Amino acid sequence: MDKNKGFTLVELMIVVAVIGVLAAIALPAYQVYTARAQLMEALTLTDGVRQTVGIYFYEYGRLDVASSASDSAVSIKNRAAALDGRYVSQVSIHGAAGSIGVAFDQGALAGMGLRFEPSVSTSQIVTWRCIADGSVAGASAPVPDKYLPSSCR
Repeated sequence: MDKNKGFTLVELMIVVAVIGVLAAIALPAYQVYTARAQLMEALTLTDGVRQTVGIYFYEYGRLDVASSASDSAVSIKNRAAALDGRYVSQVSIHGAAGSIGVAFDQGALAGMGLRFEPSVSTSQIVTWRCIADGSVAGASAPVPDKYLPSSCR
């Protein structure tokens, strides 16, 4: 009696089907992971500017960095404008509240925007919240909620 060696066609088709199912599950999860990693670049890039805006508030008692012509405010605006990353194309400070806008031009977030909005607590501590915003300079759409870190949702 001859014994067949190797895999039958049915066994190979089952293996291919299992690999296809695993790929269908893993690929979207990986895309969300890479988009979140790209978004983390914005958080890291703007960290220094957010701290500087907080210091500006402690010194002057206001958050009007965008509209002020003081040397400190101009320095902060220039520092923000000089920021550039692999995925971040533009960082700007705008509005009377000193919000920081970030526009992406590469990767999964290309053309999307994010805004960091400061608020001052009763104990005079500046805290930041991030908001998906497509109206920031250089962006045409907001960052989808599924890409935002838990601190931004």
